[in-house]
Order: sequence, then C-alpha cells, then structure tokens
Amino acid sequence: MTTGRLGQQAAPPNAAYAGQVVHFPDPVRASRHPRGVRMDGNGYPELTPYARAVAEIADPPRASVSTSSG
Repeated sequence: MTTGRLGQQAAPPNAAYAGQVVHFPDPVRASRHPRGVRMDGNGYPELTPYARAVAEIADPPRASVSTSSG
C-alpha cells in the first residue's frame, strides 16, 4: 500500500508538461478544453480560464492560547 506521498526526489506527476499547453486526444476533454490547458512552471494545471466562479476564502481565525492553568 502506498501513502500517496511523493518521495524526496520524485517529481510531480505532470512535471513533464510544465510550462506547456496540453491538448487532450479524447473527445470529451477536448470539447471541454478546446484551447487546451496551460500548465504552470511546476506542471499543475491552470484552470482559471474555464472556471464558472471564483471564491476567496479567508484565513481561519487564530486560536487564542489560554495562560491560566485552570
């Protein structure tokens, strides 16, 4: 069984596509992404052009630390 974690020297799965536009050979993905999908410098897809909505999520509030030993 694997943990799904990358080894220390392992590259991300899409690293070979870093900095490229990927065009899909199958018709379903090709119809969803007719101009292809741009990969960032690390090989992660930049799907912003295909987003239907964008949400900003605030950072969670900082936990307060109690100094009393109650």
